[in-house]
Amino acid sequence: MSVLSVENLCFSYSDMDVLKNISFNVTDGEILVVLGQNGSGKTTLLKCVVGILNPNKGKVKIDNLEIANLTLRERAKFISYLPQEDAMNFSYRVIDVVLMGRAPYISIIGKPTFTDMRFAMKSLEMLNVRHLATKIYSSLSGGEKKLVSLARVLVQKAQILVLDEPTNHLDFKNQYMFLKRIRDIVKSENICAVVSLHNPNLASFLADKILMLKNGKVIGYGRTKEMLTENILSNLYDTDVLVKTQGKISMVMPQIL
Repeated sequence: MSVLSVENLCFSYSDMDVLKNISFNVTDGEILVVLGQNGSGKTTLLKCVVGILNPNKGKVKIDNLEIANLTLRERAKFISYLPQEDAMNFSYRVIDVVLMGRAPYISIIGKPTFTDMRFAMKSLEMLNVRHLATKIYSSLSGGEKKLVSLARVLVQKAQILVLDEPTNHLDFKNQYMFLKRIRDIVKSENICAVVSLHNPNLASFLADKILMLKNGKVIGYGRTKEMLTENILSNLYDTDVLVKTQGKISMVMPQIL
C-alpha cells in the first residue's frame, strides 16, 4: 500500500510563516481535500508536497522515501501535479500535450514510443475526450483544456495526484463532472489524490478526508462527515454556516442574509 505522509511541515517566505506544523497522510484509494480561505496556504502546501518548494522544517514521504532525496525524474514517477493555472497556450496537438506527461520515462534525446502513445490515448479515453487527440490545444474550451491537462497528469502513471483548484473556470455541471472523473479514476486505479478546493460542497462530493487550513495552521483533519460541521466550518470561514445533510452528501450554506 502506497502512502503519502507529511510530517510537521513548516514553510516561510523570508520572515513570514506561511505553514506551521502541517501533518497528514493519504493511502491508496483515498482522496484528501484541502479547504481554506484565500491566503490560508493551500497552494503553498501543495507545492511543498510535490517538491516545488522546500519546507523549512518537516518531511514529505512517499512509501517512507523522502521526496527531498529523490531526483526530479524519480519524483515525477511517484507524484503528478496539476497547478491552479495552466499557462500552456502553444499550438500543439492535444496528443502532443498529453505525451508531455511521459517525460519522466523518455530520455533527453529520445522520443515517445508506441507504448507512450498508447498510454496517452488511453488517458484521453478514460476522460471521454479521445476525439480531441488531433485538435489544437489552444483552440479548446476551458473545460476541454482541463480534461486534457488531467490526461497529461494521468499519463505519468504516478501513484499520487496533486491537484490545485482543478475546478477553476468550470461551470456548475462541469465542476461535478470533472470531480466525478477524478474520483472514479482514483478508486478504479487504486491511487490517491490531494486536491485543494474553495467550495465545501465540492469537498463533500469528492473527499474521503478533509484537511482544513486557517492562517497556515491545521484547524481540522479527519473523515469528511466529521469535518463538515457547522462549528468547524464557521470557524474556518469566519462566518455562520448552515449544514444540511442529504444521504451521504452535506450541503453547506453561509448565513449571510
